[in-house]
Amino acid sequence: MASGIRYYMCNRCYRMGGSNEAVYHIRKLDHSDSINSIINKNIKERQNVLFRNDGVSICLFINYIFVDMKYFTIQELCKSKTAVRHKIDNTPDETTKKRMELLIDNILDPLREKYGAPIIVDSGFRCKKLNKLVGGSTTSQHCTGEAADIRTVEDTPEANKKLFDLIKELKLPFDQLINEYGFNWVHVSYSPRNRRQVLKIQ
Repeated sequence: MASGIRYYMCNRCYRMGGSNEAVYHIRKLDHSDSINSIINKNIKERQNVLFRNDGVSICLFINYIFVDMKYFTIQELCKSKTAVRHKIDNTPDETTKKRMELLIDNILDPLREKYGAPIIVDSGFRCKKLNKLVGGSTTSQHCTGEAADIRTVEDTPEANKKLFDLIKELKLPFDQLINEYGFNWVHVSYSPRNRRQVLKIQ
C-alpha cells in the first residue's frame, strides 16, 4: 500500500471473514460522498471497489478500520547510530514489524497529525544485542517493537512536554507513557495489555 493513504474496509465483512465475504480496500473519500459517487470515482481511478465476492452486491457497511502509515515508517523506527557503529543488524522479524505498525497507526501517526510538526524518534525497535549494548531493560518494549522514545525538533523540556500532554489529551491508547529525565524525551508504547500507565523516570 502506498504510504500516506488512508483506507476504509467493510467492517461487517471484515468481522465475518472467509473467502465468501472477502472485501477489498477503497481509497479514502469524503464522508459526504454517496455510495454511487464512491463507486464511480473508484472505477474511474482504477481503484478497487467495495464489492463482495459475488461481484454484484455492493457492501454498504463501510466503517473505518485502519490507517496506513502516514508519517512514520518501520525503517525509521529501526535506525540506530549505535547499531551502525557496532555493525549490529537491527532488523525486526515479521511479528515485531506488525507490532511496530500498530504503534505507528495507534500512537505515532495520530500524535504527529495533531501536533502539526515533525517528531523525532530517538529510539524505536532494538534487537536484544543492541538493547544490551545501550543498557536497556531485558523486558524493554523496545525489543518487542511496541515502544518509541520521541522528542520535538526544538528538543526542549517545554516542547517535549507538549507531546506528553497531547498524548493524554487525545486519549491515545498507550500502554505506557513515561516522562524521562525531566522531559529530555518521552517514552510511549502500545500493547494489547493497555495498562494506561503514566510514569516518570528521574
